[in-house]
Amino acid sequence: MSVDTDIESPLETIKYAFAQMREMPSEMTLRLPPVPVGPINRVMDLVQIYEAVHGKDVDAAFRALVWAQVIRLARRKETGWFLVAAGLAYPKLVHKSQMLAANFPGDTDEDQADLIEAFLAAVRDIDVEDLSIPDLAATAAWRAYTAVRRERRREVAAPASMPLASESAAPAPEVEHVDILLARAVRLQVITADEAEYIGRSYLEDTPIEEIVAWAGISRASFFRYRTAAETRLVAAIREGRL
Repeated sequence: MSVDTDIESPLETIKYAFAQMREMPSEMTLRLPPVPVGPINRVMDLVQIYEAVHGKDVDAAFRALVWAQVIRLARRKETGWFLVAAGLAYPKLVHKSQMLAANFPGDTDEDQADLIEAFLAAVRDIDVEDLSIPDLAATAAWRAYTAVRRERRREVAAPASMPLASESAAPAPEVEHVDILLARAVRLQVITADEAEYIGRSYLEDTPIEEIVAWAGISRASFFRYRTAAETRLVAAIREGRL
């Protein structure tokens, strides 16, 4: 598959990264609870998860079960599962992004970044045990949309204020979810997928170094060397405006 290295929108970055995750061998699997719904195979890889969510003629109860498990994994900060959740919800998030663009002309990329952040917040807060929620993903996407819409309405209603600093001052850097930043860095070939795992597991999940090096099959010295080199490239890319 050819790779377009141009910087894309936040949602397109997620779409591409999730597609790459499904194409590459991965240890990311989802184990379903023992309930009488869905196929006999209770362990699913990313391709099977995608088909369960977006495939035709999939039982609604089974789709809801898969989504609930994805959300549980994302909440436990399992590496990459926030990205999986956003990737699975991509069509819904695109639709909500289009709604924002139609109602609030402006920076579409900023709208999408805010929408993704709000969606991840909704994923953290939604009650997966609430049987009155027929579609967890649609509900989380709608809550994300309403959160960003509320903020945009507040911005429109707020009176213009005088700047607190010189107009020539450099703007404060925007902060985004680290999973998304790492995904974009992999997409732009700033770091490798393995290096993103090293950073995510050690910093975001507080995974013991011994566990990471055992998983990666490398020495502690190599781990720190690889991670430091990746961090250096990340910092440089951010300062240069490439991320």
